[in-house]
Amino acid sequence: GRKNLIINGGFDVWQRGTSFTPANSNKYSADRWFGYYAGTTISQVTEVYAGTKIKALKVNSTNASLFPWISQKIEGNSWASNKTVTVSFLVKGTVGFSDLKVSYDVRNGSGTQIAGAAFTTTTPVTTSFVRHSFTATIADISALTLDDVGSNVGIVFNKNAVAAADFTIANVQLELGSVATDFEHRSYGEELALCQRYYNKVVSGRAGTGGIISSGFQIHTTSAAMGFNHNPPMRGVPSVTFSSLVVSDSTVFDAAVTVLNASSTTHCAYLAPVFGAAGAARRPVNLRAASNSSGYIAFDAEL
Repeated sequence: GRKNLIINGGFDVWQRGTSFTPANSNKYSADRWFGYYAGTTISQVTEVYAGTKIKALKVNSTNASLFPWISQKIEGNSWASNKTVTVSFLVKGTVGFSDLKVSYDVRNGSGTQIAGAAFTTTTPVTTSFVRHSFTATIADISALTLDDVGSNVGIVFNKNAVAAADFTIANVQLELGSVATDFEHRSYGEELALCQRYYNKVVSGRAGTGGIISSGFQIHTTSAAMGFNHNPPMRGVPSVTFSSLVVSDSTVFDAAVTVLNASSTTHCAYLAPVFGAAGAARRPVNLRAASNSSGYIAFDAEL
């Protein structure tokens, strides 16, 4: 089985894009990782460590009055009860500083931190990658209500002092036990599948006319019905967003989608796109990206 409980700790998967500017709200960047605070840029970078190119996440703050951070929530919390865990990671900064704070805590489904299950340490940052680790032992919390919807174990990295600064992290690992072992490298395909349980952005896969995302039939001249299977199944019922999609019969018309009604379970979704009048009822149609666009549909079931 997997030893690293962090998903996308190597920062290889960035379905949403590769550069983000949170605006005083939680904003996801690299898959499974979210950050906070205006005046902060979170971006993907390529670095070299021990003679090998690696992907990393850079947090850059231009606002000296804020404390920028990056965090991941790990699903469930019963697995953490009465356990010793070890966090390890690479970190560096453009300039050195002494106060990168690393926090680990266990929360219930309402977001409340569980007593006896929170730890914090501070570590120095230099201008070259250094591997750090710390070990924590979680209290026996088995008598509490655990694994309720939204429960999680969280890990947070943040600049602790008030000062404009940046830090870059890579190879983040959380494992059971008191020893920091070598970072567990997984294939991109395996990491992507783990991420898609929480967020799945489906793109057309081709330029020009745009590849087919889903197929179905017209209900009326302005609406259609289609299905979509979640593979892998999602953590919970997802919200749905989209951009630059068309309904097309592949011959006569490409009608821009103005509204995408969706009803989803963790395993599949019913899609009912609404578009400008075209075609006729009971006509087979496809859902695809608009020509030469970056059209997509995204399913979000993050914690």
